[in-house]
Amino acid sequence: MPVSQQGALNTTALYVPDVYVQIVPPSENFLNGVPTNILGIVGTAQWGPVNAPVTVGSLADYIHRFGNILPRSYDMGTAVWAAVLNGANNFRCVRVTDGTDTAACAVISATVTEPPEKQPDESPPKKKPKKPAPPEDDTPIGDHPPGDGPTDGNPGYPPRVLDDPTLCLRLQSKYTGGLGNSTQFTLAPGSKKGTWRATVSMPGLMPEVFDNLAERETGKGVWVKIAQAIHQGISGVRGPSELIKATAGTGGDAPKATTLTFAGGTDGADAINGALLLGQDTASRTGLYALRGTGTSIAMLTDCSDSKTWSAQVAFGLSEGVYMIATGPAGESIDEAIQRKENAGIDSTAMKLLFGDWVYFNDTANGTVRLISPQGFVAGRLSGLSPEQSSLNKPLYGIVGTQQSMQHLTYSQAELQQLAQAGIDLITNPIPAGHSFGVRIGQNTGSNAVINGDNYPRLTNYIAYTLACGMGLYIGKLHSPKTRHDAFGTVNAFLSNLWQQGMIGDAADPRAQPFSIRLDNKNNPPKRVARGYMQIDCRITYLSIITKLLINVEGGQSVKVSVADITPQ
Repeated sequence: MPVSQQGALNTTALYVPDVYVQIVPPSENFLNGVPTNILGIVGTAQWGPVNAPVTVGSLADYIHRFGNILPRSYDMGTAVWAAVLNGANNFRCVRVTDGTDTAACAVISATVTEPPEKQPDESPPKKKPKKPAPPEDDTPIGDHPPGDGPTDGNPGYPPRVLDDPTLCLRLQSKYTGGLGNSTQFTLAPGSKKGTWRATVSMPGLMPEVFDNLAERETGKGVWVKIAQAIHQGISGVRGPSELIKATAGTGGDAPKATTLTFAGGTDGADAINGALLLGQDTASRTGLYALRGTGTSIAMLTDCSDSKTWSAQVAFGLSEGVYMIATGPAGESIDEAIQRKENAGIDSTAMKLLFGDWVYFNDTANGTVRLISPQGFVAGRLSGLSPEQSSLNKPLYGIVGTQQSMQHLTYSQAELQQLAQAGIDLITNPIPAGHSFGVRIGQNTGSNAVINGDNYPRLTNYIAYTLACGMGLYIGKLHSPKTRHDAFGTVNAFLSNLWQQGMIGDAADPRAQPFSIRLDNKNNPPKRVARGYMQIDCRITYLSIITKLLINVEGGQSVKVSVADITPQ
């Protein structure tokens, strides 16, 4: 009685009498939508990997992975904080540097005794065979691959043992940045007699303890075992260090109880510019391009007001389905903002451009009120909203004031109209909902009035990428009536769910189905089917965002009101 999966058995070539059971998967396949709350932020930090997307879920999580919030431009932590205050809770953070960043270090040196002077020897010198000089090696300490160069005799042992009699142990922060300067390394007698305990600590983090090291070891062997424990961990006890790297030298001094404080770490944040934040889309992606393939739905380059990057940001947003949040420079005028956008040639649904009316933010971590970009507040609010929603008229939190409001100035209707016509958004107080700070227009940089709202790129990307991720299960299947039926049902179930959840619809006729799906012989003619194509055509009606509410008031002593006039439709 053979049991097989459907498709594994050729049912037209059975000869042996028996019971043949085929396990048939459910014909109804359902799609779970892709996340739309992932916010990608690119900026500087005082710790952490460089040009690598790191998942962060909260402000405390950010501080654990990248260090404290710093009162400087391009600080990624400041943008994360502003976004968290407005509902964001799922980040992909990319740290960038200007190339001058260094890792903090500490060294345990060996005592070197000068050899006594040799007395002159009248006997002819004996010729000794020359040993070949060791090849020069510029590989950074601690970065050598397993088995590279001299080791302690264990092939594949990662930390290289440097042939340096002046060095016992060299310690280096795992990442570059000034936060590494707060690292402390303590060496003390271990719990077991004749062993040593190494403790690595940083403020705010649990200390890493490597106990009972170098048992029955002497001389340089002690330092090799300590370095090995830091790199490889202790089997069954703890893993390798997440804070430092270690390299042993050939110095043979006996260990002594000591505490070392690291020094020399720098952030590499003094010469950051828009080009570095944007990065390079090469094999080793940097900056914004490090977010490729991360599922990011909204992204921003922290405090980047360089209009030269806008076109590249738009191209990235279109290629990855990301809604880019950009900004003009602080204190720009409306005419300057419009001219800058026109010069950059930006007219796309993939970018939301904020006017350079920057925001005053109460930085309690550093005890100061700072002027920061409006990007974090808006990006955080959008990431916390369902994709069919708009940022328009939603309160923003954590704002002390804007450059305009702190001067007790408000925008006139003419000024707002100028910005709206140019495809530039802004934060104001008040907003139509009342005296709160919020996004005033709710639009992207596109000039087509039908698709220039926040909702269009976000909902379209959500639907497109959900179908792209979920419909791959039909690749490799036979183009049969059953497969067509199943594929149609999968798309229909997904769009029906959006309709039931109120994410799509037809306001003119709420009971009418707001989408259509075609998968038949008309859009799948035999010649295309024969070449392996299956085509599904979808048309979907989005719910519009109310941006203009018109109320007609007719009043007067002669006005007559009938029951029909006050009956809700």
